[in-house]
Amino acid sequence: MVFKNTRHKTSLLRLKWPNDIYWGQKKLGGVLCESKVQGSAVLGIVVGLGLNILFSPDDAICLKDIYKNTLKEEELSSLKTAFIENWSQLLMKYIQESAEVVTQSWKQWEK
Repeated sequence: MVFKNTRHKTSLLRLKWPNDIYWGQKKLGGVLCESKVQGSAVLGIVVGLGLNILFSPDDAICLKDIYKNTLKEEELSSLKTAFIENWSQLLMKYIQESAEVVTQSWKQWEK
């Protein structure tokens, strides 16, 4: 989903509902959302996105480990940009369409 349209490998990428990003069996990152609601109106949403790039806890993984130290700086920059752009598109889909559309997209990546 957030890595679509990149030349980077994604075969082991999966999502664990509702907010975890996994590479195989190890956590690569996560998403945190907080909303301000008044009645039935959503007044605002803050989205925090974390991705292990160079370091990770022992039970997790980072991009540096996935690419076995072969990821060049320009490739890392390209990957981060693609991640942010695709995430932004998903967020716009939520704003313009519905949470259900985003939920369906997210669940397509659950494995």
